[in-house]
Amino acid sequence: MEGFLDWEIPRWQRRLITRTLAIEGARYGIHANAIAPIASSRMTEDVMPAEVLERLQPEHVSPLVAYLCAPACDESGSVFSVGGGYVARVAIVEGEGVAFDDVPTVEQLADRFGEVRDLGDATEFRGGLADQVTRMSEVLGIETQEQ
Repeated sequence: MEGFLDWEIPRWQRRLITRTLAIEGARYGIHANAIAPIASSRMTEDVMPAEVLERLQPEHVSPLVAYLCAPACDESGSVFSVGGGYVARVAIVEGEGVAFDDVPTVEQLADRFGEVRDLGDATEFRGGLADQVTRMSEVLGIETQEQ
C-alpha cells in the first residue's frame, strides 16, 4: 500500500514508547500496552478491497482494549495488531548476528550477509537498549558486570 509512510512511522514509535513506559512504570505497578488497530475508515477505503473493509468494523477492536484494561490482565510493554477478528502481538526481534574480530570490509560483510539477515533463532527485545548491549556483549565475547 502506497502513501502510508506517515501512518507506519507512528506505529513503530508507539512500539518503542510502549516498551519504555512499561519498563519505567513497572516499579509502580503500572502496565502499558498499545494497539495498532486497523479498521474501515476514510483513510483505508481507497486502499483496501471492499471485501476486507466489510470485516474491519471498529467493534472488532474493542474487546482487546477492554481485556488490556482488565485488572486480571498482567500483560505490559506489548503492541497488538488488531482488526476484523484478527489479534496478534507485534514484536521487535534480533537474530543471532555475526561477530567480526576487526572492522569488516564490505566484502566480508557481503560474504556473511545471509547470517546477518537470518532470524531463525531470533530473540525478542523486551528490555530495550539493555537487551541490545547484553546481546552484543555476548556475541563479541565481552564480559560485563551484568553477565
